[in-house]
Amino acid sequence: MRIMSFEERSPYRSMRTVLAIGFFDGLHLGHRALLASAEKMARDNQAQLLMMCFDPHPSEVLWPEHAVPLIYGLPERAYIVRQERLADEMVVIHFDRKLADTSAGDFLDALAERWNPAGVVVGEDFRFGCGNAGDSHLMAEWGKANRLTVNRFPAWLNGGTRVSASEIRNLLSDGWMKRAADLLGRPYFILSDSEWQKKGQSLEMLAVFGEKQVALPEGHYVVTVSDGTKKALAGCEIRSEGGRRECRIRIGRAENAAGFEEGKPTTFEIDFLRKMG
Repeated sequence: MRIMSFEERSPYRSMRTVLAIGFFDGLHLGHRALLASAEKMARDNQAQLLMMCFDPHPSEVLWPEHAVPLIYGLPERAYIVRQERLADEMVVIHFDRKLADTSAGDFLDALAERWNPAGVVVGEDFRFGCGNAGDSHLMAEWGKANRLTVNRFPAWLNGGTRVSASEIRNLLSDGWMKRAADLLGRPYFILSDSEWQKKGQSLEMLAVFGEKQVALPEGHYVVTVSDGTKKALAGCEIRSEGGRRECRIRIGRAENAAGFEEGKPTTFEIDFLRKMG
């Protein structure tokens, strides 16, 4: 993962690249299909695929009092891209007021000058430029003028339902983990730097949600916990404590066949399978 300003000259400019551009919150089924299309374009052009996303979310800069809660933070997005090899590189463009005030034309000029891509793939509803003046149609016209391919990827349907980050946020906020997983293409998860502590015959671990992440309802959940080599089924209780959202995970001796041990800090992947009750 490389984090940079949009004003910087791309270190990839001398390479043959295809850009897949979007916020990619959730990296859901629609995003995966878009990235698969971009991967084919990159392969056909003997190019590297760069997934260009933004941080923070534009709403946090433009309307901070109504900022959109995130499905995944940057660590989770980078983890999925690396684990599932969705792109050759994830490039994160810092979104600030200056970028928000950049005109659509200047945004496209900068793409051509600083990135020099062989092709670009965006969702058909992608908007850019000051006041969201630019759209995928304008980008396609820009592509023709610059003799490069721009693919406007259509909305993705799953069982007749349009797959979108906003729908997934709603499902997660209501505790519908299985339905959210169907649209994400995998169980919803968080990454947590934690350690097990022994409590009687059990092991317990405390994980904390990012303050910008969508808030799952308080209550009890069935989760799996993995450290990359070991994985086990566990119980989890989500509650608010001191202004933060905590997830207390407990694994009994019988469930600990994987052999987790007390007091070994590491990064855990915590997958939320279902809400109890």
